[in-house]
Amino acid sequence: MKNSVTERIPYQWYEIDAIEGWLDEHVRQGLRLVSISGFGRALFVPSTGTLTRYRIHVKPERGISHDDEYRAAFAQSGWEFVDSINAQADVYQAVRPDAVEINTDEEVLRSVIDRAVRNQWILIAVFIASILFWCYQQVKSFSLYLEQGIYSFLIHEVILIPLALGLLIVWLTALAAIIRNLRTIKKRRLLNRDFHTPQEMQRRKWQNRRLLIIDGILLVVCFACMLFFDGSGRLNRPVPPCPVADLSAINAEEYANVPPWEFKHDSRSDYLFSTFYHYSRMSEVVYSANDKPYHPFDYSVSVNEIRVESWVVPYLHETLAHYDEPWQQVDISGWDEAWYQSYGISRTTDLILDEGAPIPPDTGHRLYLLDGNTIIHVSYNGATDLYPRLQELYGR
Repeated sequence: MKNSVTERIPYQWYEIDAIEGWLDEHVRQGLRLVSISGFGRALFVPSTGTLTRYRIHVKPERGISHDDEYRAAFAQSGWEFVDSINAQADVYQAVRPDAVEINTDEEVLRSVIDRAVRNQWILIAVFIASILFWCYQQVKSFSLYLEQGIYSFLIHEVILIPLALGLLIVWLTALAAIIRNLRTIKKRRLLNRDFHTPQEMQRRKWQNRRLLIIDGILLVVCFACMLFFDGSGRLNRPVPPCPVADLSAINAEEYANVPPWEFKHDSRSDYLFSTFYHYSRMSEVVYSANDKPYHPFDYSVSVNEIRVESWVVPYLHETLAHYDEPWQQVDISGWDEAWYQSYGISRTTDLILDEGAPIPPDTGHRLYLLDGNTIIHVSYNGATDLYPRLQELYGR
């Protein structure tokens, strides 16, 4: 529409005096309100008539059940319906100079708005309860992470703390703005219609702009952290070759019996303080006589490059302490530290070849290798005894 002006209503719908003062200012500027669209956006066009005035009619009940009655009654008094702000507040324009005032009963107006404000306080209480529950869940999650060890938490999950704090600040600042607006309405009479002033508008604009800037920056930072530092933001980046022995080097005879298809999976995850590579090599699924699936053997390698050098050794020893089986420290050329462990794997619980004949138990092998700020974890399930061949397979 030519020469039209669209502005967002700068006040909450229940701030009747402020909205009416804001509309009066547009009247003095020669603008006439035409409509109010979604999200409180008001459309003004140049006015060619005489000065007029606008009033907000707050209906005792939400909805449109009595709208025709209201509009007919106000039309007789010299008021024309313009548009609705929401289901409980309508905007009327005076079409006659002698139009009598509407909404002249401060007590009735206050009771309707108090009810609306009370409902918002209930929503705020629900919102606060939700935030508290979310905080409880975050503390619970952090406790679970810390059970893995303080250094494991620092390396892989510490970014969750500023992330959670950022989201909490966003929620609390938005909540504070809502509460401040609710408290403001209690401090003045609603029929004075002099609350809207240039100073108040400037203050509101600055508060809203500051809130949007702070919350916008925090949200951008939170999402950036989620994208780049949670371990999943760069999963498709290239994975370097596996730094230790390939599956075929473990036992040539055992490897020769692997069926033609073999499961392979390489992945990469980037965290704030580390980069994690994982290599999996697994034999094809074999089915027992009673159709239970299992893998005859598998081999996986995890590489953790830690960027804070002082955390590397404590993190390694913290990780070793979480295993029940005893570790043997071994000397393998080219590595600062090497720890080896073997343990029995029994599949008798759910894998039975035939009646009374369980699948023979395998041997599990774990090896941790430390080189500077890099920790390599090798895991192998198979019949081969790796201990005599550790130097041959993993020495450098």
